[in-house]
Amino acid sequence: MSKDNKRNILGDNTSDNQYDSSSVSYNANGSIIERIEYLQGLVSAFTSGEVLLKGVVDTAVASTTNVKCDTLKGFGEDFFNNVFYMQVVRSGGAAPEPEVRKITNYVTATGTFTVDAFSDTVASGDLIYIMHESVVILGRDDADNVYDSSNVAANATGSIIERIHYIQGLLDTEVAAILAAVDTEVAAIKTETDKIAATIVKIDGEVVKTTAIQSDIGDPSARTNFKSIEAMLGMVDAANSCLDDMLRTGFDSSAITNDEDGSIMERLEGLKDRMSTIAGYIDTEVAAILAATDTEVAAIKTETDKIAGEVVKTAAIQSSIGTLSNTGGTATLGGILGDVKNISVAESLMDGYKKTTIADGTTIPNNSQAAAGLLATATGGDIFVEEIIWQRGADNFVGPTNYEFSTDNVDGLTGAAAPNGVAILAKFNAATTGILSIDGTTKQLPFVLESTKKLYIHGDDAATSAGGTTNFYIKYKRLSAGAYLA
Repeated sequence: MSKDNKRNILGDNTSDNQYDSSSVSYNANGSIIERIEYLQGLVSAFTSGEVLLKGVVDTAVASTTNVKCDTLKGFGEDFFNNVFYMQVVRSGGAAPEPEVRKITNYVTATGTFTVDAFSDTVASGDLIYIMHESVVILGRDDADNVYDSSNVAANATGSIIERIHYIQGLLDTEVAAILAAVDTEVAAIKTETDKIAATIVKIDGEVVKTTAIQSDIGDPSARTNFKSIEAMLGMVDAANSCLDDMLRTGFDSSAITNDEDGSIMERLEGLKDRMSTIAGYIDTEVAAILAATDTEVAAIKTETDKIAGEVVKTAAIQSSIGTLSNTGGTATLGGILGDVKNISVAESLMDGYKKTTIADGTTIPNNSQAAAGLLATATGGDIFVEEIIWQRGADNFVGPTNYEFSTDNVDGLTGAAAPNGVAILAKFNAATTGILSIDGTTKQLPFVLESTKKLYIHGDDAATSAGGTTNFYIKYKRLSAGAYLA
């Protein structure tokens, strides 16, 4: 067995041990010196304050949520859960490099980590860092900070992030106070403009208020075009991430986006945006209020001056149009217009006339209601049919026993088998002009043609084999204003 001395691996109790072990690799299950190298790596990582652990992925199947690293096993079941984060440092220069995600589960026997999903799969050979949340909380210069600080409570004498949360709360209070102050000033301006609107001008005993002018030109206190403070202070949430170069000299944080529940850098970005927004809002809104008030007051004064400069007398109006009268004596204009309206309604219920021409008598249907025999359709309401007259040419008609007139009404006589009137063929041929009756001699009129229903002519027992042009004239009354026969 080798004796302890300064030249062998065991060493000697001097300050001049000469054995060089710089080529030894760490191995948690190897020789004594390999195990010592492994422990030195752990101690260095946990005390450096930046990256705690690193390893090379040896996952059999690439995954966005499951990452296996054999060199990072053995720390104890669930050791890294929820307080440690994983960053992919090298992945061929493409996603998920250099993304950071929270570790949600750890299996000590295999070195397998479960993480919040990366944007792309982590594959075997990728280099990863394992970092404590105290590193991640600071944030990094990108829009993918993953640290969630939504559970932090305000504390004016607490940690940095508690103090920032406290300042955010103060800003919310100040914004509310600014908004209340603006509303108060707007209300005061409206009170003053209302005093102007209350001024009245009397014209020949009638009272005219400038509120009518205000109605035309708009209320100067309206805030239709104002942006709300709340909307102007709204911050777009960004994802959280971590920091790997926070401590470098000349660090650039220009890519940080505000997130008031995110990392310290994201919260500070939110505070900066709030302060800039408030200052700009106050300058813009106050200037707009003053300008709008000056413009509206000047416009109101201009309009009231116009009214005051004109005197209109109702006597002059009466002299121009004269006294209105009808046969019943003097009446108001409204009364006369009412009479005219009543006359118009009465006219809409007066008699109407409908002419239908059948150019070829042989087209008249037999024992059926068809388009070729359509005489009229009630449109816009019920029609009271008073008379049906026909005038035919010199040619006599040949074929059917009778010509029947029927409707498709819902009530009363309806259908081809139940006509409202009959013209016997002999009677139809006896004169070139005739009038509808039930049997050729007895009149079967009037009757009602219901709204949207149709009036037909058709032969009975046989088709028409000869017959010339015939005009049918239907006299009717409208039972509803505006109704007619189409």
